[in-house]
Amino acid sequence: MQPIVRAAYPADRAAVAQARRFVRETLLALGADDAIDDAVLLTSELATNAVTHAGTPFEVICRAADTSVQVEVVDGAPARVLPAPGRGGDPNRISGRGLLMPVMLAAAWGVSYAADSKTVWFRLCTRASPAPRATPVPTVVQPACADRLHQGWLSFLAEAGDLLAGTLDEAMLVALAAQIVVPRLACWCAFYRVDDLGYTELAHVWHTDERRIGTLRELLAKAAPPLAEGGVRPWTGLRELPADRLREVGGCGAVAMPVHARWRSLGTLVLGRPDGGPFPQEMLWMVEDLGHRIGIGLDNARMYSRQQAVSQALQHSLLPYTVPDIPGVEHSVVYRPAGEGHDVGGDFYDVFEAGPGRWRFAIGDVCGTGPEAAAVTGLARHALRLLAGEGHGVADVITRLNEAILQEGARGRLMTLLHGELVRSPGAGVRLTLVSAGHPLPLRLSPSGEVTAAAGAQLLLGAVGGAEFEEDTVDLAPGDVLLCVTDGVTERRGDGRLLDDDDGLARLLAGWTHLSAGAVAERLRQAVEAFAADPGSDDLAMLVLRVL
Repeated sequence: MQPIVRAAYPADRAAVAQARRFVRETLLALGADDAIDDAVLLTSELATNAVTHAGTPFEVICRAADTSVQVEVVDGAPARVLPAPGRGGDPNRISGRGLLMPVMLAAAWGVSYAADSKTVWFRLCTRASPAPRATPVPTVVQPACADRLHQGWLSFLAEAGDLLAGTLDEAMLVALAAQIVVPRLACWCAFYRVDDLGYTELAHVWHTDERRIGTLRELLAKAAPPLAEGGVRPWTGLRELPADRLREVGGCGAVAMPVHARWRSLGTLVLGRPDGGPFPQEMLWMVEDLGHRIGIGLDNARMYSRQQAVSQALQHSLLPYTVPDIPGVEHSVVYRPAGEGHDVGGDFYDVFEAGPGRWRFAIGDVCGTGPEAAAVTGLARHALRLLAGEGHGVADVITRLNEAILQEGARGRLMTLLHGELVRSPGAGVRLTLVSAGHPLPLRLSPSGEVTAAAGAQLLLGAVGGAEFEEDTVDLAPGDVLLCVTDGVTERRGDGRLLDDDDGLARLLAGWTHLSAGAVAERLRQAVEAFAADPGSDDLAMLVLRVL
């Protein structure tokens, strides 16, 4: 019976490296040592295809026979699209090469389809003399893979691709690229960045001897930057500098490798060669391939940075620039969008003056994230301020906003919203008028430690047309605290339970009597973070009001 070993992986770039380790360790255990290098390389390419193109979890299966080993990569996308062997044979490209690799290296290979999966398999001989290949090797790529040296370079490129795909931070990616090429390809390197306006700047310098980085940067700053065009070519930018200074960094021999993506220049990577000479002709394909990978990684990092900047700017535009002071009331806000800043959160808050002696506040949660949610958030914030300024009552504002959201049609989103107005009472304290539309109820904390709901539950916004909303009125005395939160607090999950299970939020609040509004907000923030180990996948907003 053939030994069969298998492992399953998620649709994640990090899983490619795990799959390589699995194949290496499995073939080593099976005694198929002479097939390990080719098998690891092919597995890396096919697993990358599964993650990048299929976008599904995948499984790697190893089958051993007396004189061969077969590896299968199974993904969940049964698309019947294959490149024709021998066509489109550009050996320097970095995409679409996964199914040409088995042609070049395997004794046999193929693709089989099921209703919900696709299996790409390859077979490698485990004897010294491999069996004849099942498919002729395309002549266009044969020279680049004719011996073990080139197979080793392919493995190097696969590893480099994994490292470069592991970050979307441009500075980190450039630093990784420098450490990939030094010292494997060069004794030093420098990256000249071309920004969106076409300006070139020296962005990063690396040397095998870190003590020489400062000297190298000083010398490069005096040289004219290389042109970010053409292919890999010699660079003579340092030759006019003093020879004794050049010897300190290993000489002036260097090659320039332009970095492009989507038909535009991103910069140039300069590689200082230990012997001062150019790359051997048979290695140029590998150097250019590496340049393509760096270019794609940089392009992705820049697009991510731009998206992140736009999202953060949009997020900030949906929150109040400043929170005004309210006479006789101290307040504190905690706001934390979920994720890594590349999308707009659905939670929002606002505090503003609605007229002489009248102050309004709101805290809400739009269903979902992204531009669609941001559009509804913007609609809500502007409508609240506009209608409040025109003198509409709290319930009337909520009713009109509900109709406005419904008029958005398919662009509308469900929303929970807590909206209230504060006015000074004739005596001491504050009169509070509230509507809680599908939102977690606001909690009132008295100086004695009693916690009660300050409003009743009503229908959320954007669900039913013609809905009528009613106002709740409560008088807050000096020392009273009003806590308003989104479901990022109440539905914080840890150890199989929610933070607000069994009135957990009220029990926490009850222990924070006589604290300032800022102290209550900070205690609650710490409690939310401590409730679960993970950072949470939902936005979080808190608004605390305390009557003085």
